[in-house]
Amino acid sequence: MNESFAAAANATGEYSDDECYYEPPPLTAARFWLVTVFGSIISLVSVVENLMLFFLFASRRAHRNSHNMYLLLLAFFDFFVSLAYILLMSVNVLSDYLQNPRLVAMWFTYMVPMITISHIAMSSASFLIIAASIERYFLTIQSPTLRYVQNHRPQMAMAAILLGVISKGSICFEFDISHHPKCVGEMTEWQMQYREFVFNTPYHTIWRFWYRNFVTIFAPFFILTFLNIRIVVTLQSTTANGGVFAHLAGNLALEQSRRKASARAATRTMVAVTCCYLISNIVNVILTIWEHVDKQTLFNDYLNFYAIAVDMVSLLTTLACACRLPIYLYCQTALRTEILNIFRAWYKWGMRRINPHAVFADDDDDYAMRRESSAYHTVTTSADSDKRRLSVSSPLLFTEAPPPAIPLRNGFITPQDKPVAIISAYQHVPRRSLDTLTHTNSDSSAGIKIIEKSGEYDDDLHSILVTGKETLL
Repeated sequence: MNESFAAAANATGEYSDDECYYEPPPLTAARFWLVTVFGSIISLVSVVENLMLFFLFASRRAHRNSHNMYLLLLAFFDFFVSLAYILLMSVNVLSDYLQNPRLVAMWFTYMVPMITISHIAMSSASFLIIAASIERYFLTIQSPTLRYVQNHRPQMAMAAILLGVISKGSICFEFDISHHPKCVGEMTEWQMQYREFVFNTPYHTIWRFWYRNFVTIFAPFFILTFLNIRIVVTLQSTTANGGVFAHLAGNLALEQSRRKASARAATRTMVAVTCCYLISNIVNVILTIWEHVDKQTLFNDYLNFYAIAVDMVSLLTTLACACRLPIYLYCQTALRTEILNIFRAWYKWGMRRINPHAVFADDDDDYAMRRESSAYHTVTTSADSDKRRLSVSSPLLFTEAPPPAIPLRNGFITPQDKPVAIISAYQHVPRRSLDTLTHTNSDSSAGIKIIEKSGEYDDDLHSILVTGKETLL
């Protein structure tokens, strides 16, 4: 997505000598389904995925202090790229499709800052991928420079972001939005054009043409192509020679093997991310070359192709952002487990909002026991001045059939022949793992069987559970 992104965003229609006359851009109906419908779905998925990835990486120090720091920043910028696609491309095409002047007016209110942010995000993301690929390359070839690169990872990331800001930050000064009072309520009420200094000046020749095209488009594409090829060739060579997974003995060798496997997984992840970036930018590179070699032919003879091609450049960029999460899930086992655990936690939270007593197979024993026991007892508390009292109301006795066994990791709690009541003080004890099972005295008249956590109950509380009497705490 390069300057063509701005050209596509500006394609709100064609104008004649009558300044209020509006003609829809070509292929509006096809672009509506491609951009506004399909592209918006992809962008929404990408927004949710990258928002989740950002909070996953940002909330854990292990990720922030490792090579995953690049993935953290990449998720941050991918979020803005995907959001900008909806606000810039989807809304723009929708306004042409519906011919709604209000949508056009709303679009112009945020277009300039949003297109600037999106360009900065895209450039910064490409430079971050380069920095991460360089580290992976040095790791693959066992370069002595690797330690320096790893120790200066934050500085490299900051330099990548700063380069993105410098390269694309001036975009916000290039556009001039004008209002036409004669066309109030029409599609042409608001119009946009480039400022005078943008064309036929050294700014255009040196900065926009040479610097931006080569530094933000061509250089990342060919540098990443070279690094990816070198990494893949080196990995294949080391695997064939057995250099990576040598047959070593002892725990130290096992630990080294695990670390190497983790490093290879991270390298595969970066290779896949880079390949996705290269594929999504092939159309962009070709279109940029064509624009500067024979722009007139492209605009005069292939206008319909150009309109769809520009949309495809934007869509492929957003699709690459949406592919990050599937790549991480496929390439990194540890990260896949961590992400799936988050999904399970969200699912269980939602189910317990519906059924507060829901128990899942992977709950820890203490939590499951508290859920099961809550069906067989009532625990109440009362306050008298500064004294706290806890009492157990009349236990429910099972006179006909004993309650079912309650499964635990270390066995089962099975009922005795006598009537049994299960009592728990879970409302007053913090959740911790189950340590021991403690049974009441066999002479207990109520036949109470309890679960006790070692070191968690004091003598007074233990007395409450065993005797069922009210005791001062």
